[in-house]
Parts: sequence; structure tokens; C-alpha cells
Amino acid sequence: MTIRRLLIRLRVLITLIIASGVVAGIASLIYLHEKGFSDAAGDRVAEEMERYGIYAEFDNLSFHLINGLTANNVRLFRSIERNVQIAELPALAIHVDKTKLMRGNLKINTISLTDAQLAIPLVRGEAQSPVINISDVSGSIDLPGAQSLSTTDLTGLYEGIRVTISCNIWRDAPKEDFVPDPESKSRRIAQYSQFLEQLQNWNWPSDSPPELKIFIEGNLSNPNKVDFDFLVQAKELDYKDYKMQDIELEGDWNQNLITLDNLAFSHQGERCQLVADFDLQQKNGRVKIDSTLHIQNFAKKVFNKRIMERFSSAGKTHIIASGKFQLPNEQQPKLDLQLTGNISGSDFSFNGASVNDLTTEFSWNNGDLYLDKLHVIHPNGKLHGRIIIKDQRVRYKMVSSLPARDYFPFIRSEPLKRELSKLNFTSKSYIDVHASGRMNLEDKTDWESHGHAELRHFSHNGVPVSYAQGKYRLDRTTATFTDLTATFDYSDYAMRKAYNGPKSGTLTAKSFHFDWPKRSTEIKTIRGTAWPAPVLRLFAPKIADHLENYKFHLPPTVSCSGLVSWAKGSANKMRLVVGFTSTGLTEFNFLKKNIGLTNIKGQVTVLPDKVQINKLSSRVFGGNASGYIHVTPSDSSYSGRFQWDKLRLKSISSTYGFKGLNQGSLTGSFTFRGKGSAIKTLNGHGNLALSNGDLFAVPLFGPLSSLIDSVVNPLANQQLLHERARDFSCNFSAKNGIFYSNDLTSMTPSTTFTGEGWIDLNKELLDITIRMNFRGLMGLAEVPMKVIELPFQALKTVLTGKEVKGLRQFRGSGKISSPNWQFTPFQPPRDGKNDPIFRKPPRAQVVK
Repeated sequence: MTIRRLLIRLRVLITLIIASGVVAGIASLIYLHEKGFSDAAGDRVAEEMERYGIYAEFDNLSFHLINGLTANNVRLFRSIERNVQIAELPALAIHVDKTKLMRGNLKINTISLTDAQLAIPLVRGEAQSPVINISDVSGSIDLPGAQSLSTTDLTGLYEGIRVTISCNIWRDAPKEDFVPDPESKSRRIAQYSQFLEQLQNWNWPSDSPPELKIFIEGNLSNPNKVDFDFLVQAKELDYKDYKMQDIELEGDWNQNLITLDNLAFSHQGERCQLVADFDLQQKNGRVKIDSTLHIQNFAKKVFNKRIMERFSSAGKTHIIASGKFQLPNEQQPKLDLQLTGNISGSDFSFNGASVNDLTTEFSWNNGDLYLDKLHVIHPNGKLHGRIIIKDQRVRYKMVSSLPARDYFPFIRSEPLKRELSKLNFTSKSYIDVHASGRMNLEDKTDWESHGHAELRHFSHNGVPVSYAQGKYRLDRTTATFTDLTATFDYSDYAMRKAYNGPKSGTLTAKSFHFDWPKRSTEIKTIRGTAWPAPVLRLFAPKIADHLENYKFHLPPTVSCSGLVSWAKGSANKMRLVVGFTSTGLTEFNFLKKNIGLTNIKGQVTVLPDKVQINKLSSRVFGGNASGYIHVTPSDSSYSGRFQWDKLRLKSISSTYGFKGLNQGSLTGSFTFRGKGSAIKTLNGHGNLALSNGDLFAVPLFGPLSSLIDSVVNPLANQQLLHERARDFSCNFSAKNGIFYSNDLTSMTPSTTFTGEGWIDLNKELLDITIRMNFRGLMGLAEVPMKVIELPFQALKTVLTGKEVKGLRQFRGSGKISSPNWQFTPFQPPRDGKNDPIFRKPPRAQVVK
């Protein structure tokens, strides 16, 4: 056999050997794939897996060209006793160390899973442990040594969440005397169960599930040192119907403590970023938040808690805060939340009061709230200060430019609201209120406020005020204002316009004290220069209406003290005293004409049912007048007394339209009473004296002048001896508007006039009898004394004859405006011979 043939045969043999080997290998692989390894080999693998804490049973081992060593129909158990199954896999790829296997040692390096279903207990060795079911598990688990494993690409689905797990964990060989703490295990089971229950409140769209990435590293024999890091990302999540977008959650879980390194999400265009930690065992934690969310809506939806119930926001609220919280538990059934930080908000309301913008530093402690550096912009002004709410008690200190009505949501006193509602502010108003006080949120009647204020360009009860300042103290039952200064604006005051008076007047007051239960206002020491009616209109409008009848051309100097009461019956203790003095002209309507008074002074006393004007004095008609008048507003009744001295007839004539009264003066008094403006109610008595005037220039007596001349001139042998009656006096009484007098007296050196009669101001009628005794040149002084003693009938004959020329009698009757005077038979006077008609008239003497 040649060498060449030998080589050919060797090549064929090698080919057959290789082919036989390949066939044998393929046959072995097919056999191992179909029949698997022996049971002994499977037990070896299971024992090796136990070294890593993996308790498995499988039907057999087989070999795949692609996957390698494969355990088929694998069942994983919770513990070595294999009584609680936690997973079932159709196949489990096992990668071994081939070099050690060639030496007869089995070392598993990696386990590969594909589409596996896992039920993972959160507490090892406990049948009651919560279980996480993960589907579609794929990836590989490296087993670097006994009781240790790691993975970088293990993925699966949990409740629709795409989960990626990376881990590096190990466990020390358990000591023989190691006994797990039963209480600790029970506590962890409860915590994990609660955590999984909370997960049931979360929902998300099926087409965009969240992604969860988990990294676990640590010694399982010492759970306190195991790091559990997680990262959650989602486009949209729904927690208890609270929708969140663009969610990113990053943190870690170490035994009982969950730490959120970053939680960020948005809700309806608003953004929240949060850093927190939470102790699962203690159910408490810390939080740091930067949020523009609607905080009330967030707390209600997420924590089912209502906070800041008096707060209602329609705009944006930005909160930057940090603090701590304690979730409800058996010992504390309410949420314990403590926060400090800053808040800025816009377009919201608190307790019904609207706010445009707000910024403040705050501290929140379970309903107790402290606001510092509070700045509020309101549609009607600004406010800044601080507020403390503790145990439902509110204390505050602030400076405000808001009008009174904007505080109504916080004021519980209805009487105070009614009083403050009389204040009216406009866009030109200036308000500077410095306020401090307290409120009880559980008792709306328990509150108090005090401070000082400066106001400009406002009105109270319709009275314009250009400037006011003072201190105040308010509570449920009283309101006290002290050290007040007010300047009234008279620009539009009708009396100022009518008389071109000053445009302002200033008053000061020691105090005003409103007492709502007593329905009264105590006033102490008002002083200044101001029209009295606007002053009283601030708190007593009806009285002010009455004072408008006194038309001051210039505001008088006034003083005021007393008590204003609006109580009824005997509880009304009204006594208000207003003193006034004016150097300017004051007009007052008297007998349907306005008379001018100067240097007027007086004192107005307001009682429950009466207004008294006492100590009234003034210059009028060139003379002096004084007196008093008391008015009962309820029925318009009045009473009073006036006396006047040396009033110039020329001025009176000019006022009342008399003609010819160009000289002389008038003196007298009148005590009267009446009701309303009806003359028929006027009653009283008085006296009147004319000095150095002309009686017959008075329209009432003017027609009598021609009759007197016809008597006097013939007696004087046609010589003009008529002397004017320059002095005149009488006493009179008034009854129901009719004035009576029976002692009219006027004397000249030659003539004496006396008389009696009445004047009816209701019907404007009169009936007056005048007697004249002409003396002087005739020398008849003794005749009347004799003839008066004659019988009445004989006296009439004598007196109507020609032998007694000096005695004459006249009667005036008819309309006051045009009386009819005529001769009448002489009748004896009422007082007989004592009548002044029979006296010798002294020269230039006024009889009163």
C-alpha cells in the first residue's frame, strides 16, 4: 500500500469520525433537548440555585443551541420549604461556568428569563407578605457568588407600568441562631400593603403608561443598608380624579423611609416641584415645595382635606415653602402639617373680600397661620402688615388704604356696619388706617380693633369732609373715636353758595363714644368753626334739618358736648348741648320775612323730645335782641321769649316794606308759645315801646293822621300845631293768633293818645279804639277830670258837643293793610280817671 493510498484512507476515516461526532453531537443535543439531562443533573442545578437564594423546581434540564442550558417548566418558591410558589416560568436559561464544569464543578453564572410571570413577595418567609405580580419579565440575572445576584436589563410590566430593574444584592449566610423579628415583619407587611393600596388610586392612559426604573443595592441580611432607588416618568397620571401631566418622580426607599429627590408635574397649566421624605412606619415626613397649583384643590383631591376654607382663588397662587407633616393615625386622627415659606397670589377672595394681588411670608401649623410682610392690592386700595391665626383666634397689625365697606366681611357687628356704611369714598379719597386687633373665628361677636386713621375727601351721612384724623377703638358693642380733627368741605353746601362763605371749616373733638346696646353716642368737647347743621347731620340728621332754618352767612364758632340717643321711651337719655357764636350775618325767618342778625350767640340743647335754644343774643335792626326758644320736633310746638332794645324803625321798615318809618327805635319783649307755622296757634304776652319815631307813619295808624289833623287844626285857630306822636308804648297779649292790648299810650307836649283793641293775624283784621286829649294852648287840663264823673249818657252829650273840644275818640277797623278810621262817640276808658288820657303829658317820655 502506498503512502498516497494511506493518506486517502486516513482522510476518509477522519471525515467519518467527524461526521460521526457531528451526528452524535446533534443526536445528543436532540436527545438533551427532547429528553433532557438526568434527574441528578437537575438536582445539581437546583442545589446550586439555592446557594443564591433561588428556590426552584423544574421538570427537567434541556439544552438549546441558542439559549444553552434550559430548565423547563420552572416553579419558584418563597422559601426552601417550597410551600409557597411565587413564580412559574415555561423555561429558564441557565449559563454555567464551562471551565469549572469540565472539572466536574457546577457554577451558574447567569439566569435568563423571557416573557416570565413573577409573583415577588416583599417580605421573605411570610405567607401574609404583599406580593407584586410582574408580567412579561425578560432579561438576565447574574449570579456572581453564593447568596448574591445582579442585573442591569431586567424588564417587565406591573399593573401596566413598564418596569426596569437594576440590582446588586447579596445576603450573608444566616446564622444558626438568627430569628427574624416577628413584630418588625408584621409592621413591614402592613406598610407595604398600605403602599400597594395607595397605588390603586393611580390611573393613566393605556397608550402611554408610566415608566418605572428601579435600582436595588445592598445586603439583604441587613435591610437598613439596602438602597432602593426609583425613577418614575409619565406623560399623564390621574390620582383620585386629580390629573397630572409631565410627571417625573425620582427618589429612594430605604426600609421605612421614602425620599423624593424630585417630584415635578403640572396640572391645568400650573407647575409643582417637590422634594420630600416620608417615614412609612411613623407616617410622617418633610417637604419642600415650589408650586403654582391651586393649593386648596390639591389638598382636597390628594389628601381629602379642606384647608383655608375662607380662601377662594380664581387666579394663580405661587407657594415656595418647606416643612413637615404627619399623616392621620390612631393617636392623631387629623393631618398634621407645618409649613413656612412665601406665597404670592392674584385674583382671589378671602372671607368674601376680593384681592387683586397678594404677597406674604407665612407659617402654617395645623390651621394656625402666621402671615408676615403681608402686601395686598385690592380693587379699592392696598394693605400691608401681619396676621396671626392661632387656635381660631386672629390677631393682626396692618396699614391699609381700603374703605370701610371692604372690611364688612370681617365685621360681625351689624350696628357698626350700618354706621360705617354712612361713610362714602370716591376715587379721589385718601385713606391711611393703622389698625391692630383680634377676632375669634369660633365666636363672631368676640372681636376688637384699635388704631388711628387719616382720611381725606370723603363724606359721612352725606356731609363732605376734606380731612379727618383721629384714634379709634371698636368692638362688638362700642365704637370710640378720640383726638379727632375734621375739616369740612363746604364747596357744594347750599348756604355757602348762597352767601359766598368760606369753603371749609375745622372742628376738633376729644371723643365720640358709640354704645350700641344703649343706642347712644356720647360726645365730648367739640370745638371749632363750622356750620352747625352739617356737624349735627353726622349723627342727628333730623335736628340738623331744623338748624338749617338759621341761615349763617359765615360758619360760627361752635362747641358741643353731651349724649345723643336713639333709644325709645324712658331709655332715651338724649342731652346734647351745642354752643355757637358768629360775628357774621345770620338770617332767620320771622313773620314771613328774613331778618338779619349779627354777633349772634346762643346755646342749643337737644333733649329726647325737645330742642332748646337758650342764651340767644344778637344785634338786629341796629339794636339788640335776646331770648330763648324751645321746640318740640314731634308736633312742631314751640315756646319762647324774646326781648329787644332800640331796634331801628328804618331797618324794620326796609325789611317789611313799610313806608315813612325813617326814624325812631323800638323796644319791647314777647313771651309766646305755638305750634307749627299756623298763626292761630300763637299765644303769649309782651310789651312794645316806640321812641323818637312817628306813630302815624306806621301804615296801621297812617289813615288816622288826617282825622287828628282835622281836630287839632281848628282848635288851633287854623294854625298848624300838629305834633307828631314820637313816643308810643303798650302791653299786649296774644290768643290763638289775635293780639290784644288795652293800654295803648302815646304822649306829646300837647296831646295824649290812649286806646285798646285787637289785631287778628289769622284773618288780617283789626279793631282798635284811639282816644285823644288835646291840651296845651287850650288849657283844658282839668276838664276831663270833671266830665269823667258825669253820668255816662250826659257825658256822651257833652263830649259830642262843641263846648269840650279837646277829647276825641277814633275807631279803626277792617283789613290790616287798609284800615278804616272814623270818629266815634267818646266812651269812658276802662280805668276811668286813672287812664293816662287825663294825665298831663311830660315832654319826650315813653310810657311803658
